[in-house]
Amino acid sequence: MTWIEKIEAIYPRLPIALQNLLISGQGLVFRQQRFGAGFSSALNAAILRSQWSADQLEDWQVSTARSFLSHARMTSPYWGARFSEAGFDPDSFQVISDIRRVPILEKADLRARSGQIASSTYARKQLIASHTSGTTGSPIHVGFTLLDIQTRMAILYRMFRLFQIAPLQRSIRLSGRTLFPDAARNRVFWRMNYAANQMLMSSYDLHPDHLKIYVDRMASYRPDLIDGYPSSIFVLARFINAQGWSGFISPKAVMTTAETLEDYQRSEIERAFGGCPVINQYASSEGAPFITQDTNGEMVVNTDTGIFEFVRPGTDVPAGPGEIAEMLVTSFTTHAYPLIRYRIGDTVLLPQESKRSRVWDMPVVEKVLGRQEDILYTPDRGYVGRLDPVFKKAPSTIVECQIVQVEPRRVLLKVVPDRAANYHISQLDIVKEEIRLRLGDVVVSVEECDTLPRGVNGKLRAVVALRDSEQD
Repeated sequence: MTWIEKIEAIYPRLPIALQNLLISGQGLVFRQQRFGAGFSSALNAAILRSQWSADQLEDWQVSTARSFLSHARMTSPYWGARFSEAGFDPDSFQVISDIRRVPILEKADLRARSGQIASSTYARKQLIASHTSGTTGSPIHVGFTLLDIQTRMAILYRMFRLFQIAPLQRSIRLSGRTLFPDAARNRVFWRMNYAANQMLMSSYDLHPDHLKIYVDRMASYRPDLIDGYPSSIFVLARFINAQGWSGFISPKAVMTTAETLEDYQRSEIERAFGGCPVINQYASSEGAPFITQDTNGEMVVNTDTGIFEFVRPGTDVPAGPGEIAEMLVTSFTTHAYPLIRYRIGDTVLLPQESKRSRVWDMPVVEKVLGRQEDILYTPDRGYVGRLDPVFKKAPSTIVECQIVQVEPRRVLLKVVPDRAANYHISQLDIVKEEIRLRLGDVVVSVEECDTLPRGVNGKLRAVVALRDSEQD
């Protein structure tokens, strides 16, 4: 057992004060990684690029892509072989459309061949690990260099700068972590990350009986920023407005992440928190380039973070104006595990006519549509959204999985097992426990499947909820 596993094992039994210290200790590590020596120069460079013209940005994008692709060819066994098979020479990369000469990286390949995709330049112990299930319920494991992590944080804070938010200002995060043991009993739905000046609040205890406690604590903390899953923030916002407390908590901004932000959620959240901006952004734990919101509410494709291709779902065919497009992403901040033409599985709505931001000379999309999943409601925990952290516990013997609520207190865990990898159903016990940690007293059954059904856009819904009528 590693020291991290030992700490995780004893954490639930510790007093809350000691839990806060452990969280803050890890927060200090994250703070040093994200805001270390390279962050300030990366932020200044990102701000400078945001002032460039479209032509300057494109020249820089082509030059950076050429260098990044050369790095992948020389240091990644996977990409060296794929480039050779395709007859592609990175030195010949002259215009953005040249990226179409590179083979597509499918999600299954990133999952199964990450060791071959990894750059030989970096030892694994040098990297900052990242684990994601994505929206498919299939776990993916990659890592980042310190410079890439700091550059990604700089891009995020370039957006925050538009809304007068600086690093380490007082914030509240509606967390997908299970950091709140016995919360339903002791009514303490928060923990402190003192190193980041941050309060973490549970996304798994938003029962109607608890919401006033949440709101009172948020109000006393007086955050500059609230961020988290829109489904969780929306539940609180709807309660605040229903109680006539709109504006009682007034941060500089609310940022939603990891799920689709619907228009009805945005308006409810804006009203609840004093009319503050509700900011949206798109990136990914695998390292996708960024789409960020500007001060006019437009979703800006940050062309200095990588190359976005917008194609018809499941194809390599460019999508047309006004269409729903799947994204193929090439990210300049993934030197350790190069993402090139990665079919990430998320979608956007393209504008009817090509548009550019009025703040930065970069293109915009109409809306980011990816990452939408159902919100579950259980008698113990109330509304629960964003369950995909559960999938991070899935063993490597599971190809993909899905959570289906079949009754208020009964959940079906559908899995596609890899029987050639010594799968056994007992390996899912930890996943079932993670589900119960978040949903409360529910029965979790396992159904083994050969495949899982896809929606019309080719995506798998990681979570399927009961219809409202079935919950009555």
